[in-house]
Amino acid sequence: MDIKMKVSYDNLLIFCSNVLKAVGFTKSDADFLAKTLADADAEGHSSHGSYNHLTSYVERVRRSLISLDSVPDIVSDTGSIAVIDGNNGMGQLVSRFAVDIGIKKASKYGTAVVVVRNSNHYGRACIWTEMAAEKGMLGISFTNAGPHMNPTGALEKFVGTNPISIALPAKEENKLVLDMATSVVCMGKIQNAFKEERKIPVGWALDNQGKDTDDPVAALKGSLLPIGGYKGYGLGLMFDVMCSFLSGGDSFDELGGSIAKDFTRPTGTSHYFHFIDISAFQEIGSFKKRVDDLYRRIRYFGDGVYLPGELEKDRGSISMKEGISMPIQIKEDFDALANILKIESIKVI
Repeated sequence: MDIKMKVSYDNLLIFCSNVLKAVGFTKSDADFLAKTLADADAEGHSSHGSYNHLTSYVERVRRSLISLDSVPDIVSDTGSIAVIDGNNGMGQLVSRFAVDIGIKKASKYGTAVVVVRNSNHYGRACIWTEMAAEKGMLGISFTNAGPHMNPTGALEKFVGTNPISIALPAKEENKLVLDMATSVVCMGKIQNAFKEERKIPVGWALDNQGKDTDDPVAALKGSLLPIGGYKGYGLGLMFDVMCSFLSGGDSFDELGGSIAKDFTRPTGTSHYFHFIDISAFQEIGSFKKRVDDLYRRIRYFGDGVYLPGELEKDRGSISMKEGISMPIQIKEDFDALANILKIESIKVI
């Protein structure tokens, strides 16, 4: 089943914000959270957008698995390094707090590392690295997540999809942004295939017997495959270590699963943010021109050749003009949310 509908970006933004306000977020926080979801949908990453997360966020708040009232604490502040306890707050709000601190520190010291514990799903990793790029910095971020990948040679899930993002500023071009999971695909793509009653490509996941599968149900019971085999497993493992061991947070199979719809406990997610002030190395204008030149050099290879993040920005521009194409099943999910929360449902184009 692959029936699509279209919603305008503004209507999606308004609906998501109204939902989040209805469960107790302030208007400013709800608007910020809504934008992180709507931007993901607009840029073609529904795995991290409203389709896959809005209902989950609401359910976790209603079950008191995410704290609306908590404020992040600065556990340790030593020059260019900070450790933050998110106190089980909303991941994007905790991360915004941490990134603000990190960017200020990098401006002062040339570089900064901020690690976070006791947080939740923080959305797309590129949200936070792009914030740094907008300030003329190089941003690096990764997060751990509930176990979805097997260690190479094992049949039991232990490592999360643990994505990484790196973003650089440009002068005339868009920011250069890498955002990728350490699994072949993120768990959200499996969830979406399940909702839409369609098969997944072989090579995405294994069933619980360790065999290739094109069935999303079997994949949900099984595990995701890492990028590059044992290399992706190794990256995912080390990213978790850097997030959780440095912050003192939970790791690996200690984590709850937000995307896996584990509503029995908080996720306990940890994040890592690294910011580098480019002007501490060289004149920022020269650096940005080199990034612009890199775009031109890659385009030399012809149509259909892109830099990381370029396709997403192109999709986002089209979505702003023509609306966001989404699976029809989301209308039922949104209508159910609207009914429960006593608000108006989303308007379809």
